Amino acid sequence: MLIPLGTDRALHRWPVVTWVLIAVNILVFAGFEAYGRNYAVAANELFDRLALAGDDPRWYTFITSQFLHIGFMHIAGNMLVLWVFGPNVEDRFGRVGFLVFYLGAGVLAGGTHVVLEHAGAAGASGAIAGVTGAYIVLFPRTSVRVFYWFIIFGVRWWPAFVFIGIAIARDVVFTGLGWSGNVATFAHMGGYAAGFAVAMALMATKVLPSEGLDLFAMIKQQRRRQEFRASAREQSRPVPAGESDALAGARAKVMEQLSAGDAGGVSSAYQDLLALAGGPGKQAALASRQQQQLGMLLMSTGSRGLAADAFESFLLAYPKDTEGTGVRLLLALVCINDLGQPARAARTLDGITSEPSDPQQREVLARLRAQLAASQAASQPAM
Repeated sequence: MLIPLGTDRALHRWPVVTWVLIAVNILVFAGFEAYGRNYAVAANELFDRLALAGDDPRWYTFITSQFLHIGFMHIAGNMLVLWVFGPNVEDRFGRVGFLVFYLGAGVLAGGTHVVLEHAGAAGASGAIAGVTGAYIVLFPRTSVRVFYWFIIFGVRWWPAFVFIGIAIARDVVFTGLGWSGNVATFAHMGGYAAGFAVAMALMATKVLPSEGLDLFAMIKQQRRRQEFRASAREQSRPVPAGESDALAGARAKVMEQLSAGDAGGVSSAYQDLLALAGGPGKQAALASRQQQQLGMLLMSTGSRGLAADAFESFLLAYPKDTEGTGVRLLLALVCINDLGQPARAARTLDGITSEPSDPQQREVLARLRAQLAASQAASQPAM
């Protein structure tokens, strides 16, 4: 037995929607219990009308069935999980977004159950599975305080992905072995999948900004580490035809200083590489992510001219890279604010052919264009 008791993640706002959902579920359950004591037949008929039928479900039951529960243990277990995991997800999605997500996950979970099962279903577990599926994406490194009871019992902190992963594995195994009994495990799995997919999609499209500790950021970091290792291996391979030993050695020196985090060494090594390459360009570029990292390091240490050359080399070497818009904005920013090169900034911004999807990038682009317009107006001779 595993029972979650709380998480170690602090909240930035009151989880009002989570509390309201818990309150509504409890009130509906208490109402049916009271109604059933006096009017058992009518209560059962109403329950059946609002529950999700497996063979021919009414459209509204995909929502209403989420607020019905069969017995005290059913509602207590569901509400406890929602109480533990709901507030953090609501904190990230926002109140309206969380409500839409919660109900939508419940609908998708119910749809999965209807497609794969013929029995009726009721309960909030499909929607709550969606919440826990999103939790794995948003907070994989968060710890969950768990009460466990097997042969011995106790309380300890577990990583969130371990606790939720065990719940998912249990549903998969029970479904495969036919042990699900009266538990709608297909609805659970539909909810997990919906929550995971929605959260990943929101992170990938940057509708939901990354905090740097989510699963999407972890995957990006892993890819960058792989690219870094691949680039490091590339430096140890034989020099390609047409590339001098001096140029390859200079590039390897930049990589060495960059991996060591030596800002002064990076600056000196990159100056040497630029001199050998004849200025910014493909020959003065490392692997895409390392080149971007190089420009950011040079920029942060005040070597703005070198940073601009690093960003320009990135754009010349990787013109179709997905990070190109962000690099163009950084290059234009340095050219306008630090180097006094508005013409170079204008050429750089001209390469942004469509409005960025990221709202912060749109704001920076608008501000840079306004600065360029003001600079051009000030340079015009008075009439």
